[in-house]
Amino acid sequence: MSQINEQNSKARSGARILANQDFEAVAYSACRKEEPVDPTKRPLIDQLISSTGLYNNSHSVQQLLDFTVRMRAFSPFNALLLHIQKPNLTHAATAEDWWMEFGRIPRSGAQPALIVRVLGPVDFVFDISETNGHAVPDQAFAFSPLGVLDDWRFRELLTAIKRDKFELVELEDADPQDGWIKLAVESPFPRGKNQYQLAYKPNLPAQVRFVNLAIEIGRLFLGHLGPDSGRIVKDRRETPQRLREVEAELVTFLVARRNGINLQTENFNRNHVGAFRQLDLYTIMRAANSVETVLGISAQKLWKERQVEMSRNKEVRLKRGMLRSLDAYARDDYAAAMHGFRICAGQGASFAQYGLGFMYACGIGVPRDLAEAAKWFQLSARQGNKLARRGLGIIDSNARGVANEDTLESMQLHLAEEQGVQE
Repeated sequence: MSQINEQNSKARSGARILANQDFEAVAYSACRKEEPVDPTKRPLIDQLISSTGLYNNSHSVQQLLDFTVRMRAFSPFNALLLHIQKPNLTHAATAEDWWMEFGRIPRSGAQPALIVRVLGPVDFVFDISETNGHAVPDQAFAFSPLGVLDDWRFRELLTAIKRDKFELVELEDADPQDGWIKLAVESPFPRGKNQYQLAYKPNLPAQVRFVNLAIEIGRLFLGHLGPDSGRIVKDRRETPQRLREVEAELVTFLVARRNGINLQTENFNRNHVGAFRQLDLYTIMRAANSVETVLGISAQKLWKERQVEMSRNKEVRLKRGMLRSLDAYARDDYAAAMHGFRICAGQGASFAQYGLGFMYACGIGVPRDLAEAAKWFQLSARQGNKLARRGLGIIDSNARGVANEDTLESMQLHLAEEQGVQE
């Protein structure tokens, strides 16, 4: 048991060490379709996994798979990072999202987990067990990015595939193969993408078609077809056939299950015992992410869609965060109020900036700090907040030793009043 705990500790420490320049270059490209990175840097991640021995048997790999399926909002590679750091994590979000969406704040001393941010380089998330606040609705983290996989939705997937230099080939029902992928045209450019032919049977059920496409596209990104510099795929054609099948099945399992298609792994665990010590989990996770990207259902796309939605509803989101902050202030939960004000203030909310200044000026929930108060009052006053201007006047008068008829305590600010939020 002590040896396992030591391995887990090394893994968690290693995951944080990976936030250096090498990790940023490798992991950033693993979660996005970016410029190719030096392949000699990839073993840094492999060494972390192999040195800890966390995934050298069917049980540990199955735990990682199930975890990656649950973490649908994160890329498979980020799910791997999260599992190394916090294998018991259930629901993860940034401190900002926990507050704005659910009215929760990280507990004092909570240790965040590191992930690769979509627009880089890194971000930190907290498990729900490490936060306090309002109850979270049962369905808060339940969503199906793929939706109902009918023929219309499947045509959307085919459209996404064709955009990425794939020529689709429809097979006859009598064809002995359900699908295949072949190199069609090799790019003449050093960083250009190759073109492929991708075959499938159009008359099979939609879910079966999805799985067949996923496994064939997975072979490409696993390097089983050879190198493709434009897609940052190295040549892995020398991988033993048995191991190739294990890798392809793993990628297909992840993509299918993460998108609501149930695949069982009992046969996988029974048929491939002994192959797990040879698995290149970095390549497998990256391939799964790339398959989702080609199909137009990647975590990156979900993140971008969410950012667009948040941008459209920025005022609503900010007001919700402000009202939660005011509610916490009214309940004398000053730590939560300060946390909420700081998040909203960082997004330019004038009244939140004023709220921070007031709490620093009066020493509410924090040690009194007039310099910090003046900083936030100034930011708020620049946006026309009259109360912030009065606060600046009081601080300035006190600093110059000049009498002022106002005091911070006598301003009767009533932070919870609706007119204050609107000011």
